[in-house]
Amino acid sequence: MKHFSSLIVILLFSFTSFSQKKWPGYVVMNNGDTVRGMLKRTSALHNNPAFILYDNNNKKQKIMETEALAFGWLNDTIQVDYEKIKVRKSLDPYSFLRCISKGKYSVFEDRTFMGNFTIVEYFFKKPDGKIIVLNFSDKFDKKNTLKELFADCPALIEQIKGYVTQQKVLNWIDEYNNCTTITTK
Repeated sequence: MKHFSSLIVILLFSFTSFSQKKWPGYVVMNNGDTVRGMLKRTSALHNNPAFILYDNNNKKQKIMETEALAFGWLNDTIQVDYEKIKVRKSLDPYSFLRCISKGKYSVFEDRTFMGNFTIVEYFFKKPDGKIIVLNFSDKFDKKNTLKELFADCPALIEQIKGYVTQQKVLNWIDEYNNCTTITTK
């Protein structure tokens, strides 16, 4: 029992230490203003602030999740960006989703940790703001949907053949966002 108690204390300390990390970052407020500084993401549970932003004088500003539209930080050499996206029809339909591809069609990732496994969902954000769930089930007509979405990039349409995997779709979205031969109708 003594070893178990020691293990619990060590685990709690390590989680606390990890959550104390601050990164150079930003928060886009609901009014469109962007505040910058050293960002710490906290738990948004029980009306706690979702973010704590420290300015150059180490003065902290507590920001609630309901006050923010987007946030991001520079983690060593990787820029990590999140946007508040309406993805569900529920009491709390908005979620902060990680942007993994930015362009005409942005792609957002939502990870839900469920014990020993993780559920990953991907969402398209079209230029008009409409959200499309990237559903990789057999019922989803992937090829025709993708051809319709990428209709103004003929070079990419030619690649949509064979078995369509999740990774291929994500790669095609990046290619589309970098397409130099976009045609207009």
